Amino acid sequence: LFKASHRISGNRLGAEAFLAAYLALETKRAQENPSHFDPLRLAYFESLPTYQELKAYHPVLQDRKLMHSILERSMAHSILQGYRNMILSEYEALTAASSEFQELVGREE
Repeated sequence: LFKASHRISGNRLGAEAFLAAYLALETKRAQENPSHFDPLRLAYFESLPTYQELKAYHPVLQDRKLMHSILERSMAHSILQGYRNMILSEYEALTAASSEFQELVGREE
């Protein structure tokens, strides 16, 4: 995964993308085989919000048309769109770099 880079710019991913990838992989592995994880780690993974929980309140995951109608042509809308594009680019880079990541982690995980 550490060789993953953005398709358009060729820039390497930031540390936050690797943290998110690690948490997504470990959470998925823990769901599939909880006996390989200590109870504290399992409790931590269970405390993390799911995609559906985040989608209920996080602006990046809200409906594009809804956010456009609220923010219109503001700087906030531009920043929001930039974050959406970055997250999608990071996911695409990680799946291109690792078939295991692609198999285990869906876009909404």
